[in-house]
Amino acid sequence: MKTIELKGMNRETGRVAAKNLRNKGQIPCVMYGMDAPLHFYADEVQLKSALWTPHVFIVKVDLGGNQTDTIIRDAQFHPVTDRVLHVDFMRVGNEPVELELPVKLTGTAPGVAAGGRLLQLLRKIKVKGIPGSLPDDFQVKVDGLELGKSIKVGEVESTGFQVLTESNVAIASVKIPRQVVEVAKVEGDAAAPAEGDAAAAKPEGDAGAKQPGKEKDK
Repeated sequence: MKTIELKGMNRETGRVAAKNLRNKGQIPCVMYGMDAPLHFYADEVQLKSALWTPHVFIVKVDLGGNQTDTIIRDAQFHPVTDRVLHVDFMRVGNEPVELELPVKLTGTAPGVAAGGRLLQLLRKIKVKGIPGSLPDDFQVKVDGLELGKSIKVGEVESTGFQVLTESNVAIASVKIPRQVVEVAKVEGDAAAPAEGDAAAAKPEGDAGAKQPGKEKDK
């Protein structure tokens, strides 16, 4: 899992203090997993690099020269401007944690080569493992995905961590485009003989056969 560093400073709590920090481009934060929650603030620009990304990082929070490995557990945004308002961090170590990894599709689906369209149905997957041993993303190979087929969570092998998302959830599928369905229907109709043609093709009988009541004159 990728690692980034974040410089923080201890802060006072309260709404007024938090508002003053935001006005200065600083974001109130809280770190959990300690003996008591640790309140600090960090630069908004630095935080955006960790928040506006699909990846999950181990964030090394530096407070007064002391670094603590954390992961971002929650973030609050302004409902109109999307500006970061508050961020929660969780201290991590050698104990397993639950988090969501981004799903990355790899390979080329045969169904796409046949005219289908690859749809990614799941963007993140919930896993449990030791942060330092977790991958940057959850890779799913689609090399065997045919037209109209899908691949589910339980069909993907994973090592070194536990997958918590239900096994029957579909990750990706290859949709059959309408034009492919229409072409197949037209070809099927063309291969089937019309009712009139079938009747015309039916033999009417042997022309040389004797007719009832008519015998050859002697």
